[in-house]
Order: sequence, then C-alpha cells, then structure tokens
Amino acid sequence: MRSSVNAVRISGGRAVRRILLGAVACLAALSLAACGLQIPRDPDGTLDRVSGGELRVGAVEEPGLVETDGPSPDGPLPELVRGFADTLDARATWRVGSEETLVAALEQGELDLVIGGFTDQTPWIEQAGLTRGYRDIEHADGRNLVLLVPMGENAFLSALERYLDEEVGG
Repeated sequence: MRSSVNAVRISGGRAVRRILLGAVACLAALSLAACGLQIPRDPDGTLDRVSGGELRVGAVEEPGLVETDGPSPDGPLPELVRGFADTLDARATWRVGSEETLVAALEQGELDLVIGGFTDQTPWIEQAGLTRGYRDIEHADGRNLVLLVPMGENAFLSALERYLDEEVGG
C-alpha cells in the first residue's frame, strides 16, 4: 500500500513540475514580448530595412524560371519576388550574375535575396539560408526550388516563406 502511495506522489510531483515549467516558459515568452523582442529575429535587420525600402535581389539566369535578357529579370521567380516586395511596400532592385558572384554578394550583405534554379540540394547551404523547397512554382519541372537569403535572417526568411506558401503552396 505504501509503495502505491509513493507512486502517486511521484507521478503527481512530475505533473506539478510540468505545470510549473510550462507556466515559467509562458511568463518568459510574455516578458520577452513585452520587451519588444521579436522571434524569429534578424540579427542584421533585413526585414526591417527592406520593409518600406529596397529589396536587393540577385538573379541567376535559368530558362523558364528567370530570364535576364531584358531591362529587368522576368519569369515566374522574378514575379514572385515582385509580389513579395509589394507585401513589404518595397521596391525590388536587380543584380544579374553567376551563382558564385551573387552568393558572395549575399554573404557580404550586398544582397537580400538570390533567385535562380536553386534546389533543396544546392551546394550553397553553407553560405546562405534557404527557403523550404517549392515544387509548384511554374516551370519547376518537379524540382524543389529554393530561394537564398542571408544566413541567420530568420524573420526575413519567415516572411518570405509565408508569402510563398500563400502564392504557390507549402
């Protein structure tokens, strides 16, 4: 009889401990929110800087997805970028180049986003943050296409993924 009472006490103690830990976690989250801490956040402030300003985009030529022979890139990916920029009240400015050149510019903070025929198997995963893969972009041809963003700029990445989820499905 005594061992069953101890078992109840132990399991009851665990339940109380879980409730207390949950309450502490909630209070911590509310405290952080009250302090103006945004989660996810951008250490370099990309989302805040771009909102109402300029979205600097690198574009790599990819037939059917990104055409770079006109005054500004055209195709399904540039159109998605323009739509995203509109949601931020931003103006997209373009830089056309090779993957290597544009990824280096992204790493150096000269670009906010790079588009092209990148897939979720891209070798640039060490140099850039990636969106989730999107198969339903026009002319993706079954590939999981990703867009590249600066490493660690999670609020910007989250805003971009929310937009892409709405436009092409997640």
